[in-house]
Amino acid sequence: MYFTFVVMSAQNMDINPDGADQILGFTNAAGDAVRSATLGETLTVTAVDSANWVVVSDHGTWADVN
Repeated sequence: MYFTFVVMSAQNMDINPDGADQILGFTNAAGDAVRSATLGETLTVTAVDSANWVVVSDHGTWADVN
């Protein structure tokens, strides 16, 4: 299962997993969100287990915001 997120408007787009999940390599703790606000930036993630997501493709700058 893959999810691709695309920033389609010039405002903050947060990808915010629930409190137990983590986006590995892009966040430093479970429950942290990643953010981008630049049109056209993309992030594709896939689940690796019940609590972790890994980024398989990214374009642009995504920042840990928690």
